[in-house]
Amino acid sequence: MVFMLLAMMWVWLLLPYIFRFRVAVDDVYVEQAAGRKRILIRTRGHHWLSGPNFSRCRGRSRKIVSLDRVDSTATTVSGKSQASITIENAMHVSVSQTAKVPVQFRNTHHPFLGTSSASEESWSMNSAAALASQVAQNLVEQVVSPFQGHDADATRSSKNFVQPLTSRHLLLLTGKGVPEERVIETSRGSLSVAFPLTLIRVAPLHVPLIGWLVVAVLVATVPAAATGLEARFVAGCGGASLVLALIIAGIAWQLTPSTLRAYKLQEHEKELQRANPEPSSCPRGPGRAVRAGQLWKFYATFEPLIRQHRTMYYVVSNLIMPLTRSRRLSYAELAGPHKVAWFVSHFWGTSFRHFVFSIRKHAESVAVVSNHADPWADRTYWICSFSNNQWNVAEEVGQSWEESSFYLALTCGYCSGTAMILDDEAMPLTRAWCLFEVLQTKEIKDHQNTFQGLWLCTATGVLHKGKAGVDVAMRIAERLATLKLEDATASVQKDKDMIDDLVSQMPGGFNAMNTFVKHNIAEALLRMQEAFSSDFQKLMGSLGHEKLKGFPGPGPEEGTALAEASQPSKGRGTEEEEEEDEEAVDLSLNGSRSAEPTPTP
Repeated sequence: MVFMLLAMMWVWLLLPYIFRFRVAVDDVYVEQAAGRKRILIRTRGHHWLSGPNFSRCRGRSRKIVSLDRVDSTATTVSGKSQASITIENAMHVSVSQTAKVPVQFRNTHHPFLGTSSASEESWSMNSAAALASQVAQNLVEQVVSPFQGHDADATRSSKNFVQPLTSRHLLLLTGKGVPEERVIETSRGSLSVAFPLTLIRVAPLHVPLIGWLVVAVLVATVPAAATGLEARFVAGCGGASLVLALIIAGIAWQLTPSTLRAYKLQEHEKELQRANPEPSSCPRGPGRAVRAGQLWKFYATFEPLIRQHRTMYYVVSNLIMPLTRSRRLSYAELAGPHKVAWFVSHFWGTSFRHFVFSIRKHAESVAVVSNHADPWADRTYWICSFSNNQWNVAEEVGQSWEESSFYLALTCGYCSGTAMILDDEAMPLTRAWCLFEVLQTKEIKDHQNTFQGLWLCTATGVLHKGKAGVDVAMRIAERLATLKLEDATASVQKDKDMIDDLVSQMPGGFNAMNTFVKHNIAEALLRMQEAFSSDFQKLMGSLGHEKLKGFPGPGPEEGTALAEASQPSKGRGTEEEEEEDEEAVDLSLNGSRSAEPTPTP
């Protein structure tokens, strides 16, 4: 009788998994394997999907805490392509392309992975934005994307396959069953397997569900039929087993470990509550800035999730939206809003880490000396993702560009200038909305003397202060020399058309805009040249040379000296000599290219 009760309970526990097996996604991220991208999925708990046998490496633990590295080598066995993947050098898995499981993704908030529950009013990442982020990633890595040129409809395919790697890790495959290579980063959502595939593909303890079901049904029915138990007794056992199954399922749910994202969100929510116990809405525009210190603390909290390369798209979808869900406010209103001092123009596809370090460098360059331990932390910035209410995007954009929050913040009268966050490829200047911000910056600069115009910022320093690395400045200058602002793109075509029309109506049109941007980078390079000359002369003076021959001080001749110092020497043939040249530049800049500090909360 006890065995019959337990068997019935087991049947009740299996039924939800049979009709639709669902497992929560802990993280979806990009790793490099054999020189190519691979998209890996880490599940919340064991996924139970049938796959290759896992073998324990000698002297290594089978338990996986995190997945930081994937090495891959391809081989051919019996005419079938296989890949040998090493995870943290702790688990060695032989992967066959035939071991794939069709799955459906939900609520990942990424257009390449199934459907999303986002409403029309709230922000959600669309296919065009995802493609723009992919193109930016390819430019940074200097690789050719295998899917460039695909239309947007192709990115909306909900058909995906996964291939089990470990008990908690899956390899994402395309609808054609080959490894996915598009950049996909998310830490939310779920994946599911539909009936009847669940009977075969879902295998707890490597036994398919159909096997468990057959055994449980036999154990539950054979004793009852053999002993002639009354129907009322059997029904009572069924009811008791159902209650017992519900209790066990509830306990199992409570014991399921929380994800890192959930833990960090809860931690940051408590910090926000302490800092601003009664958050409330405030008017759109210049009154919704955030302090540099608030931004830095946000980054320090979520650094394990953001890592080196994740972008603002990931931050908004996975962090800002969940944090602001209950209040339906902007992050600035939730954390405590401030009046804008600087407007930030940037591309959402830039590394968020690069973005935060660039803001800090700018804040340090404009900080006013005070008794505050970190005066830079009090500088305030209007950042669209933090200052706009992502739950009411239509209102933030407005009926026209004059009503947009961007325009209101820039033209408030007390905004000091525009800080544009640039990477090596100057990606912000390839985006239409950034072009709109540059246009407004130019207009304000022409009519407002107190407005400081466009400042170009990098993670190594502000170009206009002469503090950025020489190599970074030269790469940006080379990029801007060939960049045409009329080629800028947008995620929404009507935005692109509107902004192009605005630029065309201004005196000089796109030619004037291109000249304005190039003038700014030229001015920044001159500032860097002056700073370079000053630091170089100070260094030579400390070595006992008051003046270096051929380096007389600020003047036209220094342009040649700077160019020669910041480029590889053409007349020297060895790599060692070129490295010496680079070291000399680093030394003369007094550490301008030093490693970035590790953020601390």
